[in-house]
Amino acid sequence: MTLLFALLACTGNDPQDSETRDSETQDTESQDSGSDDTGETGDTGEVPAVLVTQDGESRSFRVDGTSSEVWIYVDFELGQVSEDASWDVRVQRSTLEASADAQVAWQPSEDFGSLSAPIAGLPWDGRLDTWYSYDSTTHVLAPLPGVYAIDRGGQSYLLEMLDYYHPDTGSSGHPQFRVKAVDPAPPSKVTHSNASGIRNTQVDARDGTVTLRLASGAPASTANPELWDLSFDRFNVLEEGVTVEILEGVEFTSLTSTPSDAAFQDTLSEWYDYDGQTHTLSPKEQVYVVRAGIDYKLQFLDYYAEGEGGFVSFQWAPLELGL
Repeated sequence: MTLLFALLACTGNDPQDSETRDSETQDTESQDSGSDDTGETGDTGEVPAVLVTQDGESRSFRVDGTSSEVWIYVDFELGQVSEDASWDVRVQRSTLEASADAQVAWQPSEDFGSLSAPIAGLPWDGRLDTWYSYDSTTHVLAPLPGVYAIDRGGQSYLLEMLDYYHPDTGSSGHPQFRVKAVDPAPPSKVTHSNASGIRNTQVDARDGTVTLRLASGAPASTANPELWDLSFDRFNVLEEGVTVEILEGVEFTSLTSTPSDAAFQDTLSEWYDYDGQTHTLSPKEQVYVVRAGIDYKLQFLDYYAEGEGGFVSFQWAPLELGL
């Protein structure tokens, strides 16, 4: 899932573009051969490109992705497989991609060990190649804190990136991650759809407060109940730890960056107009900029679903900071 909704995009340029960005120079022979420096051999006598280690309910993978031309294909149950076989992810240098029939969701700041299923209400429109941050000073890649949820053919997995450097040699191009099979995501009061990089979200707020974390697009998890940005209780919408700017007379689709004069002194609480004769709510025709780590544009769309109130719908997307 290409992630048009790139909430956690990598910083800096892709380190694949230049070997000088790696912390150590690649060994040319290792890069050409695809070795993973383990010294282990398979049935063909070749050094395997994928080293798999079982650790309780999870499996750890170290992939020799040193070649900039060869993809390494990995099945979570079988280990390395051929391109023609069924595979879950493929690796080339720092790039990880899920198979075309898989859905991916990002769960930032969640703990791999504490999760037994993906968080309820995740938007399944993410991708794996946003897994790292890049330090342009040290030229080092570091995994972002959090866990990926992957659903493929009704089977759900959690994946956590661990490292990009060989534990013995320190050479780059050796992505390491761990995976475990888990239960499917439970039902949620938050549902999403995505079109052209704009996420449409509906919150069933008819019965009790529903929280939403913008970084993941999902409600707060039971492991991190305090991590939320917006809350919904019927028509009441509140923000926590984020700031808001109201823009009137602005088209949602035409807004591409945060205005430089934004003061962020508004709230979301008065997002609707109330008709005393029909006793109905309708969203105000205005756009909000919500600053929550990064800036998002947000516009409320409706309060009703099939005539019943309590379903808050809105569209939102990330913005570039400042003009």
